[in-house]
Amino acid sequence: MAGLCKGGNEPSGSLKAIFLCLLRVLYTARLQVGYLTVVSADRLRSTCTDVGLDCAADNTAVLLCIKTPTGFQEVNVEECGAGYHCSYVTKQCVPETYKCHQQGVFPDPYDCHKYYYCGEVPSGETEYDGEVNYCIKYYHFDVLTGQCQQYASPGECENGAQPVPQCTAPAQSGPLEANANYYYVCAKTADGHLYPKVFKCADKQYYDAVKKEPDDLEQYQRRQSLRIFGVEETEGENTDSIARDIAVKIGVELSDTDIDRSHRVGRKSENKHRPIIVKFVSYRKRSEMYRNKKKLKNSGIVLREDLIQLRYKLLQDCITRFGLRNVWTVDGAIMVSTENGKRRITSAADIEC
Repeated sequence: MAGLCKGGNEPSGSLKAIFLCLLRVLYTARLQVGYLTVVSADRLRSTCTDVGLDCAADNTAVLLCIKTPTGFQEVNVEECGAGYHCSYVTKQCVPETYKCHQQGVFPDPYDCHKYYYCGEVPSGETEYDGEVNYCIKYYHFDVLTGQCQQYASPGECENGAQPVPQCTAPAQSGPLEANANYYYVCAKTADGHLYPKVFKCADKQYYDAVKKEPDDLEQYQRRQSLRIFGVEETEGENTDSIARDIAVKIGVELSDTDIDRSHRVGRKSENKHRPIIVKFVSYRKRSEMYRNKKKLKNSGIVLREDLIQLRYKLLQDCITRFGLRNVWTVDGAIMVSTENGKRRITSAADIEC
């Protein structure tokens, strides 16, 4: 005991000294235990403390915690895989990085403490990495004000609703509950993960789920198709072979198994050649073809996305208003470049803004 208790004015052997020593030891132990508890909860989040889902110690998997007479049994129910980690907030596998789709400030879809700054859209890119930012302790990102706000009550951030609704199916979409100026569209990666893409309407506009959701869904169903313009139409032609020949010209490997089906569309005419629509087996191969379309410059052949009728009409109006070189589409979304920067066009009203 004398080795633990040093300093002070009391004789080391007195009852008072021993009592004070014990108080210091207990107080120090309490602080150390408290500190270790905080570290374990905040950094590791590795042991089951309640029944239900939790994250593994290294955040690479989702666990199911089952109560047993001797403690908790941890059952691995999902491996997150490369590029993903287990979110301690939502208890699900989420992407390691946030992908921006337009300029602005956006909430993290899974963690209420985080938000991202998305700079100007790089030329020719459909998505790019955002700059991550964190709110300080006891603060969360508020999509209504675009700033970090203090909790109204303890645990509000972790125990409340997710910043973005959880995806249950591809093409699911809707406004964010806290601010309908933001909206999300659920997409599926090549390895089967569902995740939300977050967008922002123009200032003083809001997302109308009733009007836009059917439109988004119909366009989404065409995401694996492209239209080829400017190819001479001949009797007995093989449109699959035409698509493969174009792939060779732009440096893309395209085999028979990459094409689901292809054919000419529209009424046959002696005065013009009908476009060819090609549906690819995978969205990835379709995107590779579309990314390399500029290599067809001056060939007379043009690759375009397969737009629904309403969006095709809107595209033509944009070309008339802004010029062909300043208009393009990205996954069915119409983009224009003006002297004020790049922006997305969702309706005829946007053209005149």
